[in-house]
Amino acid sequence: MVETSTRLPPTDGRLTGREWLALILGAAALLVFTYMTEPTLFESSDWLRIHAYYKEYLAAAVRHGQLPFWNPHVALGRPFLADVDSVAFYPPNAVFFLFDAATACLLAIGFHLFLGLYGSLKLARGLGINKPASWAVAFVFISSAPIVGSFSAGQVNYGAALCFIPLVFYLCLRLQAGRSVRLVAGLALLLGFQLLSGHPQATWLTDLGAGLFLVGRRMQRPLRPAFGAMVLDLVALLAAVALSAAMAAVMLLPLGELAGQSNRQGSSLAFAASYAMNRLGWMTLAIPTEEHFPVQVNSQMYAGSVVFLTAPCALLLWRQRNVRALALLLLLAGLLAAGEATPVFRVLYCLLPGLGHFRIPSRASVLVTLSLVLLAGLHFSTEQPRRGAVLLAGTTLAGLLAGAQAARLIAIFWGPKHFACAWARLGWHTVLVLAAAGLVVAWWRRDRLRIPCASAVVLSLLALLSAADLAVAAANLKPQNRETLERSHAPAIERALRQQGLLVPQGPPPRIFAPLLVFENAGMRHGWSSFTGYTSMTLGRVWEYIYAVRGLAVPAEQVTFPEGRILEQEPFSYDSMALQLGARPHTTDLLLRASPDPRAYLAPAALSVRDVHEAIRRMRDQHPFHRVALIERPAPASIPAQVPDGGFDGRVEIARFEPERIALDVQSPKPAMLVVAEAWFPGWSASINGQPAPCFPANAWMRAVPVPAGRSQVVLSYRSTYFATGAAISLVIFALLLALLGPRRKPGLLAGWKRGKSS
Repeated sequence: MVETSTRLPPTDGRLTGREWLALILGAAALLVFTYMTEPTLFESSDWLRIHAYYKEYLAAAVRHGQLPFWNPHVALGRPFLADVDSVAFYPPNAVFFLFDAATACLLAIGFHLFLGLYGSLKLARGLGINKPASWAVAFVFISSAPIVGSFSAGQVNYGAALCFIPLVFYLCLRLQAGRSVRLVAGLALLLGFQLLSGHPQATWLTDLGAGLFLVGRRMQRPLRPAFGAMVLDLVALLAAVALSAAMAAVMLLPLGELAGQSNRQGSSLAFAASYAMNRLGWMTLAIPTEEHFPVQVNSQMYAGSVVFLTAPCALLLWRQRNVRALALLLLLAGLLAAGEATPVFRVLYCLLPGLGHFRIPSRASVLVTLSLVLLAGLHFSTEQPRRGAVLLAGTTLAGLLAGAQAARLIAIFWGPKHFACAWARLGWHTVLVLAAAGLVVAWWRRDRLRIPCASAVVLSLLALLSAADLAVAAANLKPQNRETLERSHAPAIERALRQQGLLVPQGPPPRIFAPLLVFENAGMRHGWSSFTGYTSMTLGRVWEYIYAVRGLAVPAEQVTFPEGRILEQEPFSYDSMALQLGARPHTTDLLLRASPDPRAYLAPAALSVRDVHEAIRRMRDQHPFHRVALIERPAPASIPAQVPDGGFDGRVEIARFEPERIALDVQSPKPAMLVVAEAWFPGWSASINGQPAPCFPANAWMRAVPVPAGRSQVVLSYRSTYFATGAAISLVIFALLLALLGPRRKPGLLAGWKRGKSS
C-alpha cells in the first residue's frame, strides 16, 4: 500500500478530432438503436404520467412569456417551479422550448449520452486504463442497466443526472493530482448542473461516491501525510459541493420550502430504507432481467458477463490505489443499496447527512456498476497473476448458480407456464457466460495463441460479445415500467366538460375525479383540476386530509401518488373539493354532480384550531366547515365563533382565475370569512379593494381571507417566497465560477520587466 505519486497517467490527455467524432457518433448510435426502437421510452409509465405533462406545461408558459410559479391542476394546487420535476433552470432543457416534447427529449438524452461517454472515457484513462479498454469502459457503462433502465423507464431526470457521475469522478482525480481554485470551480460548476438536472438524490449519491473515491485513493503509507492529504481533498470537495448548492439555489430554496410543507417533511429510518435492493436485484449482477423478472428499474446492475467475470480478478491488484478506491466504493455503495438487510444501514443513517430524506437506497447500485466496469477495465490493462484463473472459475460457477436460482424463483412465483421461458433464458445465458469465460482465458494466454495479432483478435471478439450481451439485456429491460392501464379518455372528458360549460377561459379549472380513466397529471394538458397527482411530493395538508378524512392510515413508503383505496372509491366521496365530474370505479361512465360544494364561499363564523391535525379531525367528525371555517390562528373579533341567528345571504363570484392570481367579487351583509377551495401554501397573499389583507390556511388545506361587510374586490396572488433570493444567489455564484474558470492571465509587461531586473 506504499505509493507516493498521484499524477495522472500518460494515457490521460486531450482527445483527438477522431475521438471526438467517435464520441458523437457513438452517442447517436446508442440513441437510435437503444431509445428510438420499439418499445420507446414514450410508452413508459414515468414519461406518460409525469414528464410529458411537465415539459409541455413549462414550454407553453415560457412561449407566452411567463414563468409558471403555480400549478392549479394537480393535487388541489401546488407550486410548479419549486417542484423538482419541472427542471426549469437546467440549460440543456431549453430544447423543450424549441421542439415538441418527444423530439426535445431525444435530443436531451443524446446530449447526456455524449456527456456520459466523454466522462467515462476520461475517467478510465485517468485511472491508467489503456485506450482500447477505456473505450470499452465508456460504452459498457453507458449501455449498462442503470443508464438504459433509467432512460427507457421514462426517468429522464434521473438518467441525465447519472451521466454526470464519471466526469465528476474524473475531476476528483484531477483535484488529487493538483489542487487549485480553478479545479474546485470546475467541479462545483459540474455538480451545480447535475443538481439543476432535476434529481437531488443522484447528486447526493455522486457527492458521497466522490468522497469515498478520494478517501480510497489516499489509503496508503505513510499514514500521517496520507491522512493530511485526504483531509485537504475532502475539504476541496466540500467546497465544491457548497458552491454547487449555491449555484442551484434558484431551485433548491423553493424546493426546500416545498419539502417543508410536503408529505416528506421529516426523515425516518423506515422511509430511508424503503425500496432497498432485494434478492432478485442482486442477481442482476450476474444475469440480465427479462419480462417475467420483477426487479424495479432502480435495482438493475447488469453490465455484461465479461464485466461480471473479470472485475473480481482486478481485486487481486490490491496494491494499486485505484483498485482500493473502487473496492471501497463498491463495498459501501452495496451496503447502502442493501438497506436494512444489514445493520450497517442504521449506522449510515446516523452518520450520513440527508440519507433520511431520500428513499429507494437501491439507487446506490449505480456506483456498484460503475466500480465493476472500471475494475474490469483495469483487469484488461494489467498483467494478471496465474491465480486469477482460480478466481475466474469461481466467478463463472457463481454466475451459473445465480442464473439457476433466478430461473427457479421465476418458476416458483409465476407458475409452470413461464417455466420453459425461464429455462430457455438460463440456457442462453449459460452459453454466453461460457463464451465470455473462454475469451477471458484466451486473453490471459494470448501470447501462446498461434494466430497473428492475437491480442487484437481476442479483444475484438470480447467487444462483439459484450455488445451483443448488452443489446439483448437492453431489449429485455426496455419493456419494464410500461404503462399497462388504458387511460385514453382524456379527450372525451375534455369534450364533456366543454359541452357542460364548465371549461371556460379565465374560469376556475373544473375539478374531476376519474383516476382510472386518465393520468393523474392530465389536467395540465386538458385544463381540469384534480385532488390526486403523480409527483415527487404532495402538499402535506392535502395528503393527510385525503387519507384521514376517509379513516385511512397515511402510508409511510408510498408518497408519489395515492394508493388504491383512495383511487377506487366513489367519485364524490369528499364534500370539500368542489368535485363536478367523476367516474365510478372500474367503469367508463361519467357522472355529473348536480350540486357540487362551492369553489369559493363566505363562512359567517370562524373557529380557531391548534393545527392542521385538529382541523382534519373536526372535518372527519362532520364539522359544518361551510358555515364555520376552521382557521389556524385567532379569529378576528368581528367574526363570531358560532353561526349568528338569522339568514346569511353572502355571495362570492370568481371573476378571473389564473394560476398565480384569482380575482373575486364578494358581497357580504356582515364581516365574514372568505374561503377558497384551493390549496394553501406560503407565498399566497390577499388584497381587499387594493389594500393588503391577511391570507391564511382554513379547513386544513384551503385559503381564507377575512372580508368586511359590503361589497369587496378580493385578489389572491402568489409570489414564491425564495425564488428571487435563490435566483440572485445562483447568478452571483455562476458568474463567480465562470470568472474562476476563465482563461489564465498572461504576465503583463511590468511583471516581465521586474523579473528581468531581478535577474
